[in-house]
Amino acid sequence: MPVQLPFEPTAPRGAGTSRALGAFFLAGLLGLAVLGAGCVRRAPGLPSVAPESLVDATGASLAPAVFAADVAGADYLLLGEEHPNPCDHQAQAAVIRRLAKAGVLPAIGLEMVPADYQGVLDAFNAGTLPLAELPTKLDWKTTWGFDFELYAPIFEAAREYKLPVYALNAPKGLARKVGRQGLDALTPVERASLPGAILPPAPAQVEELRELFAQHGAMRKAAPQETAKPESPPKAAVAPQAQAAPEDVAAPPTAKNAAVPRAKASAKPTAPNAPPARDPFENFVTVQSLWDTQMAARALYARAVSDRPVAVVAGAGHVAGGWGIARRLAVLDPSAKVVLVVPWRGGEAPDAEAAPYFFACPAAQKSRLGMTLTQDQPTPGQPAARPLVTAVAPGSPAAKAGLLPGDAVIAAGDHPADNLSVLHKAAIEAVKNGKALTLTVSRAGETLAIDIPIALPAAK
Repeated sequence: MPVQLPFEPTAPRGAGTSRALGAFFLAGLLGLAVLGAGCVRRAPGLPSVAPESLVDATGASLAPAVFAADVAGADYLLLGEEHPNPCDHQAQAAVIRRLAKAGVLPAIGLEMVPADYQGVLDAFNAGTLPLAELPTKLDWKTTWGFDFELYAPIFEAAREYKLPVYALNAPKGLARKVGRQGLDALTPVERASLPGAILPPAPAQVEELRELFAQHGAMRKAAPQETAKPESPPKAAVAPQAQAAPEDVAAPPTAKNAAVPRAKASAKPTAPNAPPARDPFENFVTVQSLWDTQMAARALYARAVSDRPVAVVAGAGHVAGGWGIARRLAVLDPSAKVVLVVPWRGGEAPDAEAAPYFFACPAAQKSRLGMTLTQDQPTPGQPAARPLVTAVAPGSPAAKAGLLPGDAVIAAGDHPADNLSVLHKAAIEAVKNGKALTLTVSRAGETLAIDIPIALPAAK
């Protein structure tokens, strides 16, 4: 299990490609929490945007009917998210409902469910499995982990409009096994459950992943480690697997430059029959490519068997900029129309390179240290507002350290608190240095330094 840190990185402004990837991958790797609250602010002279509102790449509001008409011809609608953000999921469900009301009845594909649980979703689709039983039948806590209630609005929309739901993720445990041991470690049966060709990322994305991998490595070293337990054998498939991409499928034109260097040979002598050294970064890239290719292949399968367009619900890192699922769909289903929709947190106009459409969901952070912080997005040309502590859980580390609701955070560690992501950075540094997280706050005209101890679970 990845190391958990007390904050999740969040993009302080638009949903740019790089920031969306960073937020998604670090959220997935670190298992941290984000909540949405309040309105999304825009440039001077424009009103705030209500949560879940749709906007285009200029930040202009879109009427639901206009949006539905724009995307009516899409074969795949990719709806990005930050997994723990309730507003994101409410907005995704709202998009699906708006399409259904306009007569566009998509199938729904979920990153959150492994393909070997499709049989459970089939029972839900048939109306024989109540929504209340889904978390248990899907083994949700262990297969996904984020609160099922976050995703309940999507399942409710599916049931209301009789929209079939499909599992998109790799069979349980396989991605972790590939991440630890590489594709060659899979048994023939395991390998056959995945797409025939794992399509590589674009060279630019490889560089993004390299930076994120380095950050993740530093975070893992910051916490005590345990000896990894051997993988349990995966469950037998209970439903047809994704339509596999053919072995000789052509990779995108830029993919030939995306090869990742192998690990350098060890200077120590090795036994004649010892396996070659594995490059952890290569495995990391392979896992990201596996996820994106698997979800694209399963979305293609869902479209084929349902004869409907597919609304894909997945992390923003798999959606923004067209680097993830969309890139693989361009190979597997080249004539299809793919439309991207990702969250926008306010401030400057959205990043047009990330997506043509956005749903407005503001950012706030709920820390595992027991404090909830919010920050108004600055208007262009104006200084950033200070993060404000809006709640402190009784008995939490933050409460015991003396933090109070109403405290305005001036600095986190040695960093001015210009945005909420600074708190995440300061927490990482505190963990690495074995120190408490120091928050400098303003309270009733006084400036105080508050030291909050950070206790981390061991990585598994």
